[in-house]
Amino acid sequence: MNFRIGRGDSAAGYDDWLLVFLEAESAVPEGARLFAPKTPCRYGSGNRIWHHSWIHFSGPGIKLLVERSGLAPGAFLLCPLAAAEHRLEALAEELDNGAPPDAMIVANLLENLLREVGRRRHGGPVVPERLRRALALMDTRRPAPKMTELAQTAGLSVPHFTAEFKRIRGISPGAYVQ
Repeated sequence: MNFRIGRGDSAAGYDDWLLVFLEAESAVPEGARLFAPKTPCRYGSGNRIWHHSWIHFSGPGIKLLVERSGLAPGAFLLCPLAAAEHRLEALAEELDNGAPPDAMIVANLLENLLREVGRRRHGGPVVPERLRRALALMDTRRPAPKMTELAQTAGLSVPHFTAEFKRIRGISPGAYVQ
């Protein structure tokens, strides 16, 4: 998390994508804004302290991930940081754990982050905390955890976990981890 007085401002933009989360205690509404490469970036408050978190990312498949998420670069998204915080933490852990990051895990975590933000933008289902804990395991652990462990993490029986997961994510847990 970073604290600033002033405004995030880059007239030329950045060479990569930028996703910024502005937090509730800020002088600006809580939400997120996605900036495409080389796009002027302006966000924040001109004269108050505000809190924000961000992630820069780049690569050949990023534009497709953004398109599939339904996010419109530049639009303000009413998506609280708390809705995506566990995904940002998982990304940070994968990138900063001292070992070379697994490109597939990083791509999956980034896609899930963008889709979570996009889902909030389009009024999709909110993922309950119990499922977010199970999703975090699924997103970061290889080999994938057993269904019984995922259900236990979510505090549900295997059949209830499977049904709730499919209702929220649109696919079965088994299909998700493949």
